[in-house]
Amino acid sequence: MSVDTATVKRIASLARIAITDEDAARMAPELGN
Repeated sequence: MSVDTATVKRIASLARIAITDEDAARMAPELGN
């Protein structure tokens, strides 16, 4: 499953986690594995 930056930000929002654009970009490939 491919996870993009927008998906990471949406998940963080649902979990009420503050996340920067840089963090979202870094986490997207990690969560896609």
